[in-house]
Amino acid sequence: MGLKNGFKILFHDGKLRKKNGMQEIKNMIKKADCVVILSGACGHRSMWAAKEFSKEFNKTILYTDNGFGITGAIELVKEAVAS
Repeated sequence: MGLKNGFKILFHDGKLRKKNGMQEIKNMIKKADCVVILSGACGHRSMWAAKEFSKEFNKTILYTDNGFGITGAIELVKEAVAS
C-alpha cells in the first residue's frame, strides 16, 4: 500500500520490552523521512521514545487517532507532504 502511494513504510510494533526494542526504534526513526504515530496502537513509553528520537534526528512527527489502519496514516503523510 505504501509503494502504491510513493512511500516506503517502515513499521515498528511499539513493543519496547524486546532486548533491542529501544535501539530498534531509534535506528528506524534515524532512517525515516517522517514519523507517524498511530495513537490507538501505541503505548505511552514507545510514543515518548518516538518523540524524543524524532526531535534528536530533526524528523517531522505526525499523529493519527483514527484507529490502527495504515490508510489513515498514509493520507496524513500525503497531506503533510503537500503542504
